Amino acid sequence: VRGPAMLGAILGDASEDQKKRLLHWANPLGEAFQLADDLLGTFGTSEVTGKPGDDLVHGKRTSLVIEAEHRFSHEAKQKLHHVLGKSTATPEEVGVVIELMIHHGVKAAVEARMDARLAEALAAVDEHHFSKEGVALLRDLGRRLAKRQS
Repeated sequence: VRGPAMLGAILGDASEDQKKRLLHWANPLGEAFQLADDLLGTFGTSEVTGKPGDDLVHGKRTSLVIEAEHRFSHEAKQKLHHVLGKSTATPEEVGVVIELMIHHGVKAAVEARMDARLAEALAAVDEHHFSKEGVALLRDLGRRLAKRQS
């Protein structure tokens, strides 16, 4: 998110203060975008994102996996590691891990972190630094990036 924001700032002849504010918007928004991607890669519907749990069977060490490793019991961690990076894992085995993530608060914790980063990004832009229209556009774009469904 930083690169496109800075490119827009340069092309729009933004002041140094505006560039600084855009970075304060882009940095947490980029993290919120990645957290949303992690959530979609594990909890997304098959119609929109492919198979639920694809990130797990592809062995991606997403924020969800890291959070699960902190929250899971030894037995639950074994189930996670049995599925993680195993293309032969059955949909049922993946489903068990997904349910464990919900039950242990992993999904909720990552969603809360995503919401916090989005709130931080939205708070970084105000009418003292940008036009009313610019603020509305940046906030709308932020919500679209962090709260997307695909």
